Amino acid sequence: MISDPNHSYTAASKDGVISRRCHLNILVKAAIGGMLLPVTEASAMFGLGGPSNYEDFLHELDLNYLRVDDILAAHDKSRGAVNNSLPPKSQWKNIEVALKTADLAAPHLGTRRVRIVSAYRSPAYNARCSGASSRSKHMQNLALDLRYDASPSRVVRVMKQLRSKGAFKGGIGRYRSFTHIDGRGYNVNW
Repeated sequence: MISDPNHSYTAASKDGVISRRCHLNILVKAAIGGMLLPVTEASAMFGLGGPSNYEDFLHELDLNYLRVDDILAAHDKSRGAVNNSLPPKSQWKNIEVALKTADLAAPHLGTRRVRIVSAYRSPAYNARCSGASSRSKHMQNLALDLRYDASPSRVVRVMKQLRSKGAFKGGIGRYRSFTHIDGRGYNVNW
């Protein structure tokens, strides 16, 4: 790893796989044979198209208040003998609206702490969740259930303000101990 306060660099391994981490959307570069190439060029060189795993995808979202480890931990749950899973790659981008909205809300709520109660749910896991709809947006990786260091009613007010300013189109649901948001593409409240 080459240390530079303005950039992150990682070296290509002998087998041609590039390990990279995107922090704060800084252009990450990969060191290849002494030359520094932007990751996009290095990715093309080795046939890599976009992030290779969900963790890398989440890092590329440039979130300030939501930690990638906390997002991943929200998927590591089970109900009885049914384990949840990470979303399929075809659904990764679906969560971007909800994650960026949740991240945007934190400073408006005056809090740096955001707890993700629920994120993607596999269909089998969702079926085991009491009160979950059989058409839950969680199964499409569109939804988050969130807990901030603020009352759910205050969180809902802030989410509605953000939505009215065009930050997102989607659902906002108020529950006793958490707030649901999703990026379904049209507005709905409950």
